[in-house]
Amino acid sequence: MKHILLLISIVTLVSCSQEPAATFESTTDTVKRSGNNYGIVYVADLFAGQTTLVGSLEIANYNDTVFITYRTTGDWEMKQTHLFVGDFSEMPINGGGNPQVGRFPFKGNHPNGTHEVTYQGPAAFSGICYYNAAHAQVRNNNTGQTESLWADGAPIGGNSWATGFDVCF
Repeated sequence: MKHILLLISIVTLVSCSQEPAATFESTTDTVKRSGNNYGIVYVADLFAGQTTLVGSLEIANYNDTVFITYRTTGDWEMKQTHLFVGDFSEMPINGGGNPQVGRFPFKGNHPNGTHEVTYQGPAAFSGICYYNAAHAQVRNNNTGQTESLWADGAPIGGNSWATGFDVCF
């Protein structure tokens, strides 16, 4: 019995061989940026009620990932945020052509006193462009006034004042 176990062990050890390591080739459509356009690459004003400047939206590229930061100033705080980052044709739009912010992929409810919210978006590959639509509900702590806001951009369509913009990396 000992000889059989010894023979099986020897056969097992001898039959194991190392496979050569796999090699990977990069193609132009998967090569990431080499450091250009890192950091903050776009800043848009945040307008509440269409005309009241209440902060800014910063889009940054760190380690080939997009980060989007809402930042309010003064007495304005964020209650909810809704963010779309992607191909315009994939943005949720209702039959009237208005964005459906409740169906945006990035969203959140925020506690009192929230002045900054950051979302980690998709990868930022060289040459890729993303359409951005940033919406929020804000409240003025001093007056109690609540408003809807959009990051400054071109009108999206429909009968709302929703706006958006492209950012390319």
